[in-house]
Amino acid sequence: MPLEKGIAKALGMHLYSFKYPKLKNIDVYENLYAGLKKAIKKAIKMLKRNRKKYDYFYIHFKECDIPGHDNLPLHKIKMIEILDQRFFSFLRKFIKDSKLVVTADHATPCKMKAHSADPVPVLTYPSKTKKEHRFTEIQALQGRKFTGRNLLKNTLYKKDS
Repeated sequence: MPLEKGIAKALGMHLYSFKYPKLKNIDVYENLYAGLKKAIKKAIKMLKRNRKKYDYFYIHFKECDIPGHDNLPLHKIKMIEILDQRFFSFLRKFIKDSKLVVTADHATPCKMKAHSADPVPVLTYPSKTKKEHRFTEIQALQGRKFTGRNLLKNTLYKKDS
């Protein structure tokens, strides 16, 4: 998205982009699913190629936000499941001893059809908490709470994590 690209450029980050699939018919969600799958494939390829070149990666998947705006919770769930199956299953093996922070830039509750000021879950790895096989809304609510400006300080730079 233009905002994320602008922030990345301002911070001196290298941008990796790809040609998004063209809309072939009136089914916008068919196109979004194709775009999400391609974005995941390209993100994995970029991570593999640049693992030793960079210390940090910022990867943004926009597609999961759109069903929230459209009040389509089943599509939102399906997109998150695709991310989990295709991207996070890769990351589980890829990161090894690296640190990982997974979060959202904002909440988009389907009922509101808009961004909200609601807190967003943050998953950190490795974690000193009990190992879970799933990261659900219940686990997110039980976790630590901190402001966005303290996210990196409390996760990536914390000496005991």
